[in-house]
Amino acid sequence: PWTFDAVAGAGALRSTAIDLLRFGEALLHPETTPLAEAIALVKRPHAQATANGAQIGLCLFIGRRDGLTIYNHDGG
Repeated sequence: PWTFDAVAGAGALRSTAIDLLRFGEALLHPETTPLAEAIALVKRPHAQATANGAQIGLCLFIGRRDGLTIYNHDGG
């Protein structure tokens, strides 16, 4: 794990597989959580990305493939 003090949001956060599944489920079905408004902000485009006309939400890249909206986040 990364243990640095600065910029913790860039990699020092830790979670469990269960929490990640819960987060994914909330993204798929925000109406089932008390976080529906926050998730709507996460999934709303806030900036243009440089690749393939994609956009950037608050923690997700937003793209299109075969007529479907695709959300992803990758990295370290």
